[in-house]
Amino acid sequence: MLKLPLQIFSGKLRGDSITNILNSQSGIYLDTILKIADGYQDLQLMHAALECDIFTQLSDAPETAKSISEKSGTDLFITEKLLNALVSIDLLFKSDGKYHNTELSEIYLSRRSPYYQGNYIKTQKLVSFGTNSYGDWDQIGEALEKGYLPPSKEGFELYDKIFSLSMKEMAIRGEAQGTAEVLSNYPWFKDAKRMIDVGGTHGLYSVALLAKNPQLEATLFDIPGVPELGDAPEHFKQYNVSDRVQIRTGNFFMRTDIGSEYDMAFISNVYFLGTADALLDNIFDSLNSGGRFVLKNSVIRKDRTGPLISSLLDLDMCFWGEKCHLFSIDECIDMIEPHGFKIENVSMFEGCCLGSIAILVFKKVD
Repeated sequence: MLKLPLQIFSGKLRGDSITNILNSQSGIYLDTILKIADGYQDLQLMHAALECDIFTQLSDAPETAKSISEKSGTDLFITEKLLNALVSIDLLFKSDGKYHNTELSEIYLSRRSPYYQGNYIKTQKLVSFGTNSYGDWDQIGEALEKGYLPPSKEGFELYDKIFSLSMKEMAIRGEAQGTAEVLSNYPWFKDAKRMIDVGGTHGLYSVALLAKNPQLEATLFDIPGVPELGDAPEHFKQYNVSDRVQIRTGNFFMRTDIGSEYDMAFISNVYFLGTADALLDNIFDSLNSGGRFVLKNSVIRKDRTGPLISSLLDLDMCFWGEKCHLFSIDECIDMIEPHGFKIENVSMFEGCCLGSIAILVFKKVD
């Protein structure tokens, strides 16, 4: 831990001497502050390496800075500095003049890995959850003064390839598998024969749920073109479930026919529940009597103070639209039950990339 030297302080702070505060059990440590302050630089460093595909290059064999520079078409002098910085944050290591991937970068930053997270990282660098470029975070001060700032920058589209694949990369980290594990423990799930995955993009939640119930068949329903952006057809082939899944398209945020006689409807990461009446009515109409609606969503505590990632997402939503915010579990229930549902179960995931995740199971009430 890096501790501030006592001798540089004098005076009082809220009636307590700074020396006493520094000598307290908690102390005042700089590492937390410095980690936050340096986070932007770490993100830029990792993003630059991904753009040059350095981690994928090093999956084949360790290489010198000169070799990496030549293959990447980059300046040798600056490339070597970048590589050394990557060593300092434990994404590479250096031995006998050559750079190697660490286990961490081999698993998550090489395109050779099924757990590649490069698109998610690029999304974090370039966008702010589907509305504007990350430059908007530079405008937090202006937003505090003026309120909601309408989009002013081009660049990111909600339905583009990088964003769609970043959603896949978030799911593959364990959220899809964990969600399927939770639902597989319910007796009604074992009896389910037909499900709809609304807004499923990449289809990995459908894949995980089908793996837990051999008799289950799925329909992936999304905006036209989005399943292809998320590589859903390829994923269904990869996991040998193409004969158990069909893809349908349409605007599920408007009143529309999304199908019928489903035993379960599943949807993940919907942040506009306050204006999603048509979506909820579509889901109600699609379910059999007594069917289940499962919502997997980021949630925030009732007092809206955390956890950290949820609070950051909640703040980020000030760029989505006026008065947008993340909902608590109770708020989600209060918005969904009037559409003909009754809450049955709530399960939690902590430490996910989009904060605290709740899996809410509702039963259709006829």
